[in-house]
Parts: sequence; structure tokens; C-alpha cells
Amino acid sequence: MIYPKHITAEYIVRYVRGLQNSVGSNNVEALYRIIHGKVEALEFYIKEDSGMTGATLEALPIREGVLVAGIIRDGKVMIPNGKSTLQRNDSVIIITRITGMQKFRGYIKVMNYSIILYIVGKVMMLESACFLIPAVTSLIYGEHEGMAYLIVGAVSAIIGHLISSKKKFENVFFAREGFVMVALSWIVLSVVGAIPFVLTGEIPNMVDALFETVSGFTTTGASILEDVESLSHTSLIWRSFTHWVGGMGVIVLLLAILPMAGGYNMHLMKAESPGTCSRKTGSKT
Repeated sequence: MIYPKHITAEYIVRYVRGLQNSVGSNNVEALYRIIHGKVEALEFYIKEDSGMTGATLEALPIREGVLVAGIIRDGKVMIPNGKSTLQRNDSVIIITRITGMQKFRGYIKVMNYSIILYIVGKVMMLESACFLIPAVTSLIYGEHEGMAYLIVGAVSAIIGHLISSKKKFENVFFAREGFVMVALSWIVLSVVGAIPFVLTGEIPNMVDALFETVSGFTTTGASILEDVESLSHTSLIWRSFTHWVGGMGVIVLLLAILPMAGGYNMHLMKAESPGTCSRKTGSKT
């Protein structure tokens, strides 16, 4: 028997495959924009390592505005329902109002931990580079405190590289990941930035050192020091530098150096910037 839904599914498959507008992704087989670019019809290829094979569609937290129109398995077109599963080598036809995606994972509401670790790792590497400033200052003034900054910077660079050097890296993320990335980045930035104060012995208490560093990165201006000028030139330049970085925003600095494609950096900007409005920005570096 012939059912209208089968005819519709076959038509959608032929329509998408017949256009074959490749977007340069190893996950998207075909893409076409309809209704003046407001809706996209895509065909995705499901790989074994996608993390979604075997899961039913009703178990997948698919985003609103996404319709799974068909599943192609072994050359046969299937009309999916909630109990339908995704298998290796399946092709999935998606009709969606969410434009710009190049991977099927982008339509699933799951936390992208790889991008979070990537950004936190890059923040640690960026901070390790900033430790070179007090190290050079120590060399100029002949102070021994610079060694503590070099040690912490080296350890931070190694850990940051190990965290952010994961080969399978998903650059699709949304506001939820953006807020987590910014929060974790500020915590890591403050903790690592406070360690040299403790190692040099100029602020021996870790809580006091953390307070001083957080005060700098947040440009609060509060201090536990009765005499700021009593610090060595090395620690004084680092304390001043934290205020400068905090005033500009470490995430803004990171995005200027390491722009991310696809417009997803807007979610980082919204999490980092105060207020309710954040317009799109691009790298000027």
C-alpha cells in the first residue's frame, strides 16, 4: 500500500540529495536552504563514534525547531517515530529553523564538555604567557621572585596544553556552555594567579593571595595589603597586570587572539559582558 507519509519522505530525500550543496563538513552530506534561508534541509551521516548510535529519538534531547524527517538505512527510507533508533552508517534527514549547523550533535541539547575543556586550557596557556611579564621584570631589577612565576607559568602551560589538545574537538556550543566556560575560566585564572604570591612568601596565606588576585581580575580594587608598595617589583607588576586584564576581560582577550568560527563566540561574549545586550564582534588581531 502507498501512504502519504512515505511519499512525502521519499520526496524530501530526493529533494535534499538532488541539490547536493556540500558545506565542507564530514558530517553533512547535503544542505539546502529554503524559505529565504530561514529553514534548512540537511542530510547527516551517522558515524560509529558519534555517541548517539543505539539511542531512540525520544531519548535524545533534540532542540526545538528540529524535525527528523527521515532515516535512510541500507538504502531504505524509514519514517521515524519516538522508538526509532540511530545506527551506524545511517543517513538522517533534518528539517530545521536552526541555521548554520554542520554537525548533527549541534541539534542535541547536551553539554559540550570538549569545548569547555578547550577554552579553560587556552585560558591557562594565556595566563602562563602573562607570567612572562613579572619574570622579565624580576630579571631587570635583579629579584629572585621571578622564579616562582616561571615555575607556575610552566606548569600552567603544560596542564593547559594537555587539556586543550584533544583531537576530537566539537566547536558547537550555546549559552549554557558559554556561562560554564566563563565561570570556570575566572576560577582557574584566579587560583593559578594567586599561587606565585604564596610561593614568593609576600602573601603567605592562600586565602589572602586569592582575595588579592580576584580583586585584581574583577577590578574591585580591594586589598588585604596595608602597604602595597612593600611588594617586590615582580609581584607589584603582576598585581597591576591583573587589574589591566580584568578591566579588559580575559575572555575578550582570548577571543581576540583565538577567534572561533560559526558565530558561537557570541555566547561567550554574552556570558562575559555585563548588561543585557551584546552585539556581534569579530577579531581585529
